[in-house]
Amino acid sequence: SILAADLARQDFSLLRFYDRRVRRIVPAYAVMAVITMLAALVLLPPDMVTRFGGALSAASVFQANWHFLATANYFAPGAEEHLILHTWSLAVEEQFYLVWPLALLVLAHPRLKRVRPVAIFVLLAVSLVVASRTAVLWPERAFYRSFPRVWELLMGAVLALGLLPRLSSQRMAEGLAALGLALILGAAFFYDTHTTIFPGAAALLPTGGALLLIWAGEDGRITRVGQFLSWPVWVGIGLISYSLYLWHWPIFALAKLTVLPSPGPVALVGLIAAAFGAGWLSWRYVEGPFRRYGPASPSAE
Repeated sequence: SILAADLARQDFSLLRFYDRRVRRIVPAYAVMAVITMLAALVLLPPDMVTRFGGALSAASVFQANWHFLATANYFAPGAEEHLILHTWSLAVEEQFYLVWPLALLVLAHPRLKRVRPVAIFVLLAVSLVVASRTAVLWPERAFYRSFPRVWELLMGAVLALGLLPRLSSQRMAEGLAALGLALILGAAFFYDTHTTIFPGAAALLPTGGALLLIWAGEDGRITRVGQFLSWPVWVGIGLISYSLYLWHWPIFALAKLTVLPSPGPVALVGLIAAAFGAGWLSWRYVEGPFRRYGPASPSAE
């Protein structure tokens, strides 16, 4: 939406866009990477440190998805030995953002602007078909490669660019919001690593649910589900979600590799609390300050 607004004002700047992305992503990632590296040097045997070094090199240039495609199965036993395995998704996102601004710039040309919605929906559909086929034939490729994930990111683009009709009925918005939440919870509780072919078509539930939730709340509309999701506890988790994402995996992985190979309920609660604590500290003292100050607009993504 920020890019679309800039293009509409003829004020498009790749430099400003990537400044926002860098300040949004890199400082918090860098702190997590350095602290995890120091912990690995102290706590892990040399062969694991070497393996971590290779992963860190790839993750630091947003190539972690390709590195782990060649070296790791996300759902296999022993995956926790890869301390920054979760950065595959950050790599996919940033690879998308290398191409997407340029694609929008091209599609903003007066001769192409009329076909922009068609082009985006076609790309979304092709990516979904490729993802669904690849998830059956080559699950690891579907999970880690960028193009099978593009359609999931384009779901947000469809909303941001206003390619869906405005909802005129509060009742319809209430129904879509409830359905969206139900789809997300259904995927969370009923998908499993043994029987669910994921990603691909199965990812339609959580991503489609997110789309419906956001769509129902457009134009400041308040739904009952929206009121529930506006509770301070959920808003707080949302605020620190990126930093929490960065920290949860290294904390759990290091614990399992060192002192808690099979954590019980009490230990799990402690690890979750540690992840939230580290996430809050990162958001408060690293992520937030870097997003607020800099040459770009303070309304960073």
